[in-house]
Amino acid sequence: MRIALQDNQIGDAGAFALADAFNKGAIAQTGEFFYFQGNPLTDAGKQKLAKACRGKIRVHLGWPPPLGALEPEDWGR
Repeated sequence: MRIALQDNQIGDAGAFALADAFNKGAIAQTGEFFYFQGNPLTDAGKQKLAKACRGKIRVHLGWPPPLGALEPEDWGR
């Protein structure tokens, strides 16, 4: 499954809600990629999403997406 929510004006509150849903199993084993670049996130929102997705789904918060899982140095790309 690929989740594409890029360029949707989703801020930190939305990112926190998505991260909480992911932590509760919303993506479980079906997630593959989560595209979230182009949303107005602070570092706190990015960190919350990255932590919720780590080991479960590849999250892309910048463009072009990194080849592997998100690392903090990839956030601005």
